[in-house]
Formats: sequence, structure tokens, C-alpha cells
Amino acid sequence: MTKTKIIIISAIGLLSLLSKLALADMPPPKGWYIEGSAGISNTTDSSFGNGTSLESSGYGLNLNVGYKFLPYFGLEMGYSRYSRNNINFQNTTVAKDDPTSYDITTKIILPIMDSGFEFYAKLGAVRVSSKITISDQTIIDDNGLNIQSGTTSANNVYYGVGAEYYFMKDSAVHVAWMRANGNSQTGAQELTTIGLSVIFG
Repeated sequence: MTKTKIIIISAIGLLSLLSKLALADMPPPKGWYIEGSAGISNTTDSSFGNGTSLESSGYGLNLNVGYKFLPYFGLEMGYSRYSRNNINFQNTTVAKDDPTSYDITTKIILPIMDSGFEFYAKLGAVRVSSKITISDQTIIDDNGLNIQSGTTSANNVYYGVGAEYYFMKDSAVHVAWMRANGNSQTGAQELTTIGLSVIFG
């Protein structure tokens, strides 16, 4: 069973348990909120030269602060830290990559009346940063690989979808999938998470 499947099954089980333990309540129609979550991280669409590969599966986290203007709309700022990646050349690790991102997004919300459930989609701008640490400069130089020590950043699009269940009027558990697009050096960062949110209505 893959890590992503474990996250999804755990999330469904937790939502089912909370729905039995507490009466569903509608969240406040507006107010400040905070979110925190953790889950499976994956990097795609990066390129460092012929013969290179990326070991990218691991764990990441996400933190958001936002304001809900209406039951159907919000704005938020977020920070994500993704799993450390190994950059390999012919099965030898030549560098390590520590990706992070900051985003500003709109949040479109679809509340399910009198259920405590909400579905949402996020769309906005993101700055993805990739901090690379060299492990074997000799292999990199001898094979002309496009790998340099330091931090590379790219501005691009951030988007994703999620669902949350309010087990109390101001507290919810949520599951989400988010993607932060970058460039060929930073890659695109994907995060599948489960977490908690609190709204101050």
C-alpha cells in the first residue's frame, strides 16, 4: 500500500469517527483562520542533465493563515516545506535538494448545508525555492551536469483541492492535495496532507 493511499484511508477513517463523536455544526460565515497539515511530498518536472534522477518521496508540511470574507470565498497566505530529495547520477547521490514554497491564493468554498462538510479549491501565485547542497562535485564536473550549489527560486502557479469537516463550530479536520509549479531547477512540488484548521469568527 502506498503512502498516499494510507493518508487517504486514514483521513476517511478520521472523518467518519469525528462525525460519530460530534454533532456537525456550520462554521462562522467569515473570520480569520489558521491551518496546519502534514503528509506525503513529491517533486516532479525537474531536470539536472542526462543520466540524473530524483529520489523525491517523503514527508512535508503546510501552514496557512487566511481570512474568510463569505461562506464561499477566502484569501490566504501559506508556507510549505517539502521532503528532502536526493539528486542521483547513475545511482550515485551527487547532491541534495531542500524545497520550500510561499503562496498567496484565493479559496473558493462549497459548503454542504447542515452537514459540517465543505469542499474547496485554491488558486494563486507561488514562489518555489530549491536549496541544493553538493555531495560529489567531481562527478558533476566530469559529466557536465546542470547542478549548482545554492538556492534557486521560481514564481509560478499554485493550485489544489480539499475537503474539511467541522466537528466543532470553529474547528475542522481537512484533507488536501496541492501543487506548486516551479521551473526545471526547482521542480513542481506536490503535497497530499491531513490536518486541522481553526476559524475565529
